[in-house]
Amino acid sequence: MNKCIIKAKKYTGNIAITIILFIFAFVFFSICAIDAGYTITTRYKTQKITETLALYMVSALKSLPEEERTQETLSNIKEKFENLYSNLDEYYNFEISNITIKDTDTYPKIKLVTTTYTPTLFLKYAGIGLIKVLQTSYAKSEEYNIPLFESDENSYTYKTNNIITDKKGDDIKINFDNDYFIFAGIEDDEKNIHWAEIGSLTDAKKTKFQISSNGKNYDAYCINKDNAATYDFSKNTNKSIGFAKYIKIYKTKCDDTETASPDDTAASNTETPNTSDAEETLSEPVVTILNSVKLIKKDRF
Repeated sequence: MNKCIIKAKKYTGNIAITIILFIFAFVFFSICAIDAGYTITTRYKTQKITETLALYMVSALKSLPEEERTQETLSNIKEKFENLYSNLDEYYNFEISNITIKDTDTYPKIKLVTTTYTPTLFLKYAGIGLIKVLQTSYAKSEEYNIPLFESDENSYTYKTNNIITDKKGDDIKINFDNDYFIFAGIEDDEKNIHWAEIGSLTDAKKTKFQISSNGKNYDAYCINKDNAATYDFSKNTNKSIGFAKYIKIYKTKCDDTETASPDDTAASNTETPNTSDAEETLSEPVVTILNSVKLIKKDRF
């Protein structure tokens, strides 16, 4: 009987020890999981920051002359963002630790490495107060022509899958051997396109006209065909256009255009005067995005 009692006590003691060890193991792995989850979240956020900075920097390089596309040119941008993110609690000692630039004579590419340290919640009590997070991103600039979306006798509409955003320097270029009016458009949630006249955003030779709509007059510019015109969205003083997905071009003649009243019920909400008098031409406009940027993989750097 006594032997049975002793065995029962030993068995109970073994169970208690197992439970205690299990609890300690569970608490330990829970603590590690919490800190690991926090670190993974920080890594994800840091990667997004690194990608954004790479895109921003390669766009800045593309807008500069070839001789100015250097790391020294990016020093102000580097310092600005290091100060910004280092002041946030979740990014400790954020640093752009390496910048590598290639193909500065054509379309610049950039490799960006960032380093930050994320504080731990529980592992600091075990002597691990900070975990180093190292992230790398690759980006390149490029130019490409927007495909023609639809056209009729006097107009051409172009649509890009990527939003044309306002970057430093010129954003788009138009080559066309006919005088023309130009508009940029963006879709709303209901797929309606809202248009804005952007002829004023070029330094190319142009003629100013006035268009009437719903009893209101607004300016429009006829662009002379003798120029390959570039357009900079940042020149839009009233900030009515900062990005676009559509470009619409109307053929016309700058030397005899008269004031007209657009039909507001038209799909574009904008029509241009005397497009029927435009000179016949066999070529279509070529619309080029000048400073498009995208992320690339390591093997394409």
